[in-house]
Amino acid sequence: MITALTTTTRHARVALLMPALLAWPLMTPAAHVSAGSYVYVPVISLEPYAARPGQSVAVQGHGFVPGEAVRLEDSPARTYALSDGTFLLLRAYTVPYRARPGYVRLTVIGSQSQQAAWQRLYVLPLQPWVKASTYVVHTGDHVWFDVYGFAAHEAIEAYMGSESLGRSKRTTDTAGHLAQVGPFRVVGDSPAPTYTFVGARSGARLRVALTWLQK
Repeated sequence: MITALTTTTRHARVALLMPALLAWPLMTPAAHVSAGSYVYVPVISLEPYAARPGQSVAVQGHGFVPGEAVRLEDSPARTYALSDGTFLLLRAYTVPYRARPGYVRLTVIGSQSQQAAWQRLYVLPLQPWVKASTYVVHTGDHVWFDVYGFAAHEAIEAYMGSESLGRSKRTTDTAGHLAQVGPFRVVGDSPAPTYTFVGARSGARLRVALTWLQK
């Protein structure tokens, strides 16, 4: 009797476990399957996360529907997700030259899934500064300048007082730096010859005064 009861109990336990065992392979995390179809959760990242005016930003991501069109909101930048749901937009967004410092929200939307993902880009303030080849000059000397902290990829306009000295032939690099603006010939006998540099596209402005000595 004890053996019979044990066998019956074991069978009962197996019978109770069978529905759960049969159902177990069908259980999938809700984040991946919903009502028999996949639920995509897109994620994007920026390169870089902080950029100066004139600088381009790349956007990449994953979790989109394979093959769907992916676009950056309020921008013509678009591409298609690959078979694994990833995408890459190398120059998705260029910071406007007159953009104010602060955060900008970049949102990417999948055309088929209508799923969106966003990140914040920080627009760096322009803080131009300069290094002169010399800070003490005489009439007839030549002086040139290395400028820093302007917008990316812009020419630099130079002035001596109110007189235009022209525009640089080359443009700043991604970091807003341009080497050897000039050379400029020192004229007159002002005790503090003053040069002004202006970003041709950003309008960022910088002034530097040198010391003039009589020969």
